[in-house]
Amino acid sequence: MLKLADRVKQTSVTTGTGDIIFNATIPSFQSFAEAIGDGNSTYYAIETYTKFEIGIGTYHSSNDSLSRDTVIISSDGTSQISLEGVSTIFVTYPSSKHVILDDAGFSRSFEPTYAGVKFPDGTTQSTAGGGGGDDGGGSNNRAFTSINSTITLPITANVVFITSLASDIEVTLPFASSMEGKTISFKFKSDQNKCTILSQTLDEIDNDSSHVIQYKNESISCFSDGDDWYIL
Repeated sequence: MLKLADRVKQTSVTTGTGDIIFNATIPSFQSFAEAIGDGNSTYYAIETYTKFEIGIGTYHSSNDSLSRDTVIISSDGTSQISLEGVSTIFVTYPSSKHVILDDAGFSRSFEPTYAGVKFPDGTTQSTAGGGGGDDGGGSNNRAFTSINSTITLPITANVVFITSLASDIEVTLPFASSMEGKTISFKFKSDQNKCTILSQTLDEIDNDSSHVIQYKNESISCFSDGDDWYIL
């Protein structure tokens, strides 16, 4: 896991281009062992009197060392510098890895290898597609799903087609608090039976606990203000 931490700085008397073996922690700073931890990687910088190196390294507690896995830039281009004497090593945040606001106020990275956005659940997204339209996602592409049985919708629900029904079904909306500012649209494509749209406990749909759709090609959109659902 990649970790960053504040005020992490140590010295080393390692020579050559191998792993850094730490010597001492600078007063008022943390050690890599304390701040980064065994098996975790971080952005590092190495300083000597005449050389520097910035890269990605992994801390190993077994010998109190930092491997020099990837060199981003150094005084030798993109190669590991050969160390001699006393070096200073600290945690840094390379400019090429920053995500910042540009001069137009948009969040972006200027790194050519910028791949996209990674979310807390581990999923990634490299384009703006898949969440947009009037659900606030910022794109005209809206994800859709088809259902024909009773279900509780996930918070990713966007456009829901209700297809041929063998019997009446119930569809429960997510909690309004988890969908603030978002819209779920329903299209009834069946020519028989009905679908009852239900709200979660304590939520309402236009001051009621449910709404029925049952006519072929009937459609509604439910909008959440964070407290309740409203039919648009």
